[in-house]
Amino acid sequence: MENSVKALFIASGVLMGIMILSIAAYLYSVMVSGSRSLVAKMDEKYVSEYNYEFLNYDAKDDNTISDVVSAKNYAIEKNSRDIFYTRNMHAAADNQYIDVYIGGTRIMGIEDDKILLTNSAYEGKLFRCTIEFNNYGLASIVRFIMR
Repeated sequence: MENSVKALFIASGVLMGIMILSIAAYLYSVMVSGSRSLVAKMDEKYVSEYNYEFLNYDAKDDNTISDVVSAKNYAIEKNSRDIFYTRNMHAAADNQYIDVYIGGTRIMGIEDDKILLTNSAYEGKLFRCTIEFNNYGLASIVRFIMR
C-alpha cells in the first residue's frame, strides 16, 4: 500500500511537471509570434518611411528638373546616414544605397545641382520617374527620363 501511494505521488509529480512545461512552451510560442508580428510591422513602417519621399515622384509624368534635384539631394542625405557609404558606392540588390539617374547618367554629386538647374536642355522639360527596389523593398534606383 505504501509503495502504491509513493508511485501515485511520483506519477502526479511527473504529470504536473509535464503540464508546467506545456504551459511554458505555449507562453513562449505566444510571445515569439507576438514579437515576430511586431518586428514585421516595424519593418513595414521602416520601408514605407524610407520610400515615402521617392514615391512622390514615382510614375508621374510632370516632374521638373527641380524635382530631379530634390530627389537626388534626398538620396544623398539617405546615403550619408549610412556610415559605410562612400561616394563611389552604387545601389545594388543587397544594400541600402540609392542612386538617381537622369536618362542614363548617374547624378549623385553635389556639384551636379548647378549644372542641372542651369542646363538649357532641361529648362521647362518634364520627366517621368521610375523606381527600382532592392531585395528588401527599399528604393535603390530612381530614374528620371525626359518626356
